[in-house]
Amino acid sequence: MEQRVGVVVLQRNIRQHFILRNWPWWKLFTKVKPLLSIARQEDEIREKEEEMKKAMEEAAATAAAKKELEEKYEKLEAERMAIQAELERERQAAIDAEDLVFKLEGKQQELEEENNELIDRIEEEEENNFIVAENKRGVEAELIGVQEELAALGERLKSAGGDIQGKEEELKEKLNELTRKRRGYQETRCPG
Repeated sequence: MEQRVGVVVLQRNIRQHFILRNWPWWKLFTKVKPLLSIARQEDEIREKEEEMKKAMEEAAATAAAKKELEEKYEKLEAERMAIQAELERERQAAIDAEDLVFKLEGKQQELEEENNELIDRIEEEEENNFIVAENKRGVEAELIGVQEELAALGERLKSAGGDIQGKEEELKEKLNELTRKRRGYQETRCPG
C-alpha cells in the first residue's frame, strides 16, 4: 500500500514539473535560485570568516593563557625546588644536631663518671686526712706529755743534782723519736 501511495505522489510531482517547466516564472526562479545560493554562500563564508577570526582570537588568548600558566608552573617549580633544597638542608641540620646531642650526652656521661670518681677520691682523702689528724693529735699529746715529763725530770734532776746529762740524752732520744713519728704521720697525710 505504501508503495502505491509513493508511486501516485511521484507521478503527480512529475506531471507538475512538466507543466511548470515552460512557465516564465519558473524559468526566472530556476535562474535566480543559484544566485540565491551564491548570496547564501557569501553569508556562510562571512560567518565562517568570523568564526575563524573568533577561533584565532580564542587560540591567541589560549596561547597567552598557556604561556602565563607555563611561566607560573616554572616559577612554582623553582619555588618547589628551593623549598625542597631548604628542607634537605634543615633535615641535614637536624641530623647534625642529633649527632651533636648524642656526642654531648656521651661526653656528659663521661664527665659525670669522672666527677663521681673524683668525689670518691676526695672522700677517701678526707678520711685519710681525718685519720692522720687524729694520729697527729695523739702524737702531739704524747709529745706534750714527754716534754712535761722532761721538764719535770729536769726539775727533779736539778733538785736531786744527779746525772742530768744521761737523763737529758734519754729524753732527747724520746723527743727525737716522737718528732720522727710526727713527721711520718705528716708524710703519710701529704705524700707529695
